[in-house]
Amino acid sequence: MNAPILVRPLVHSLARPLVRCAALCASFALAGCSMGSLWPFGRDDTGRVPPPENAVQYACANNASFYLRKLPDDAMWVIYTDRQIRLDKDKDDPKRYTNGVATLTIDGADVSLSDGPQINYSGCAIPTAKK
Repeated sequence: MNAPILVRPLVHSLARPLVRCAALCASFALAGCSMGSLWPFGRDDTGRVPPPENAVQYACANNASFYLRKLPDDAMWVIYTDRQIRLDKDKDDPKRYTNGVATLTIDGADVSLSDGPQINYSGCAIPTAKK
């Protein structure tokens, strides 16, 4: 007697590879969430802008700091950890530099910087080297 020929239904034969593929994709997605970075070209420093060599660091109250660079056209370049802005000298007040949103005031040794509602630095000075 001949053994019966077993024919798998088409749906059953396609389900196993689809489940395997979905499991593989899910494992890659979850592994990607726990990995540091998939970027192959070196470290990503979370968008931090390195200060230029000719910039001076200012340390302010509440552990705030920024870098400042004087530009040749009598403007200032403010370097935050995540972005940079240009401030032009105020025509009405030679102690102020502004771009309409941010304002840097240099009154002798008293330096302050405000930039929108989030940044309001006061008591800023060039840090002295510790001995």
